Amino acid sequence: MESDKHHSRLMEKVRLAMYSRPFVCVAARSCRRIELVTVALMLFTVGGTSCSRPVAQREYPVQRDFPNVLLISIDTTRRDHCSTYGYQRPTTPVLDELGEQGAVFDLAYAPIATTAPSHATMLTGCYPISHRLIKNGLTLDDDYTTLPEMLRPHGFQSAAVVSAFVLDSKFGLAQGFDHYDDEIPPTETTWKRDELQGLTVPQGSVDRRADFTSSRAIQWLRSQRNPERPFFMLVHYFAPHFPYVPPEEFAQRFVPAGAVRQSMREQVGLYDAEIAYTDTEIGRLLKELETLQIDQNTIVVLTADHGEGLKQHGYMFHAIHIYEEAVRVPLIIRYPPQIPAGRRFAEPVEFTDLVPTLLDLLEIDVPAGLFQGTNLAGALRGEAELEPGRAIFLHRRHFSGLYRGNQFVKGELFGIRKGDWKYIEGKEEKLRQLFNLQDDPLERKNLLNQYPENAQRLVQLLEQWRRTNYNAKPALNYMTDEDIRKLRSLGYVQ
Repeated sequence: MESDKHHSRLMEKVRLAMYSRPFVCVAARSCRRIELVTVALMLFTVGGTSCSRPVAQREYPVQRDFPNVLLISIDTTRRDHCSTYGYQRPTTPVLDELGEQGAVFDLAYAPIATTAPSHATMLTGCYPISHRLIKNGLTLDDDYTTLPEMLRPHGFQSAAVVSAFVLDSKFGLAQGFDHYDDEIPPTETTWKRDELQGLTVPQGSVDRRADFTSSRAIQWLRSQRNPERPFFMLVHYFAPHFPYVPPEEFAQRFVPAGAVRQSMREQVGLYDAEIAYTDTEIGRLLKELETLQIDQNTIVVLTADHGEGLKQHGYMFHAIHIYEEAVRVPLIIRYPPQIPAGRRFAEPVEFTDLVPTLLDLLEIDVPAGLFQGTNLAGALRGEAELEPGRAIFLHRRHFSGLYRGNQFVKGELFGIRKGDWKYIEGKEEKLRQLFNLQDDPLERKNLLNQYPENAQRLVQLLEQWRRTNYNAKPALNYMTDEDIRKLRSLGYVQ
């Protein structure tokens, strides 16, 4: 039965590739159609998906010696609160060391300030406006091919340990994983709610504490990893997301003495303490690679899904803004055989770059032009230069009109950064802002009236990007296969 379901999903992917518009499982930068025969062959190579736990997958022979891949994502972590990037508090000594051993990107961007959409982009190489998982609670359509699916035909094992309900397997991000640990018992959580954003939370556990996340990842590496096969592993840490409840020893180190309860001094101290606590747990995970003697043969990628407002623009949390504090994140890549230690890049990069970069570092041939991002591998090896004036694109999903904190949000926001200039627009909020980030890194002074021609150039680039990458096909929202089949038979879903 499982093999029949696997084959049925696979054939449906091929059918959709031939008859849907546009094909975006492995999206081209221009979103042009890939030749249908190529698409069909690619899908047969990549294989089908299942979101059940454990995930039954066909086992492929290992083609050659591959390194492993460990992708670590930290929730809600601002780049400028990491000591790796010059923050005055010693929040990230483990990340500091990791950066010294590999490459650090100073201008790395999440495409959106929301957890599930950012992770979908990490795993597919598609912008959120393409894969359409644009908010938590939507489901990644299985038309989209994830990185573990791409790696499976090369003999990779795949595993994930995720630490937030919004990354539950029912939202489609488990596609291609052999092992997807999203079960969070109440004993491992810090945030208990029976419902979140209108969805029932299993066992009332919204998040998993960082020490449990590390322990579960280490357990898989020790007891379930096949040493004869390479692996791809995603480990997601939820802290330092609200509710900012670090262990007491970290709170004592980072909350200023005498800070008034619920004051910004206390809240920022607790936030920094959560980052430091997570950094320590990441150190425990990386130490396990050394213990298993696989650290030199593992590509380690560390980033964050988005940042946090901390009232820099009046809002404490995230999701409603695309200012720098919400979307500029840490990014470190370590792989000693190919990446010289201590490299630092000032050029802009984004999450769509991760899939093509990892495939290149793994020396898996990928035809040029298949991805929306840029392959960074040549620059990491010192063989190529990155583009300093590359445009970075940002998005906030649509809100119907509501208050978040004291701020009214309505409609979508779109943004673009190119060089020192950044433009943000929200038509329903009647928002148009232009900033020079070199002179005004905190985005305080709107220069739209002083430099209208600069704004117009960015508007044109932004409109071209939207036309090129926007996929009108909606994400499927908690529908069963039978629901989707019925809708397709009626012509409502392509």
